[in-house]
Amino acid sequence: MDIADTVKSAVSKITGDKTLTEKFEKNPTETVKSVVGDKVPSDVIDKIIEGVKAKLGGGKIAGALDSIKKLF
Repeated sequence: MDIADTVKSAVSKITGDKTLTEKFEKNPTETVKSVVGDKVPSDVIDKIIEGVKAKLGGGKIAGALDSIKKLF
């Protein structure tokens, strides 16, 4: 299993569905399991969650920076 591809796929699915995004914020483990499947080992799930959080957090930071730039 390629974790990077799985993270990209999970991010795409989670950001494409507002309900999944909200669910991920409340319970990332269950959300990722629902997106990638229950058969994935827990240590891999943890790595996927970290990757998704990094991607989602990076997007929020980039969006915030863009908003700030527009003010000036």
